[in-house]
Amino acid sequence: LLKTLPSLSGKDYAHESDIVDEAELNQLSSWIHFAVLSLFKVKSFTPDTEWMANRLGVTKIEVERILENLEALGFLSKNDEKILERTQKRLPFSESIQPALNQYYKKNLKDLELKFETLPHELQDLFFLIFPGDSKRLAQARVYLRRFADELANLMESEESGEVFRLGIQLQPLLKY
Repeated sequence: LLKTLPSLSGKDYAHESDIVDEAELNQLSSWIHFAVLSLFKVKSFTPDTEWMANRLGVTKIEVERILENLEALGFLSKNDEKILERTQKRLPFSESIQPALNQYYKKNLKDLELKFETLPHELQDLFFLIFPGDSKRLAQARVYLRRFADELANLMESEESGEVFRLGIQLQPLLKY
């Protein structure tokens, strides 16, 4: 079953046309796919694979492969001038794709470890908070975190957007189960 969480804009995060199966998500398991999609919204965006590769610190070949994947999966489409554009397709939140999501999260955590050491501290904010909590409120807290993430993305995104950011939020019980 497809689970959707409401966004602050009143739109659902997922729509019937957005259903992505586990095999498709495995193709998207690298953070670079989502970073490329985000580049399409950057003010200085140039539909040039070399420009995209330079902005993200990856190879031009990687960007070309990713663009092909994103187009094949319906996240990008060619306009009348044969130039790739973003579609409205978004990833759903579904239990059936959890194994692929876990791989995506692991890759992001590994990349975070590398970036933490090399990215200037004034360009990042990383902190951990450990607190007591009521596990009966976990479902409510998860919805709250999704809304917060949506709100923060809306705050940061503007006509002047010039960078691509990654936000990772983790909420886990620490007691042994």
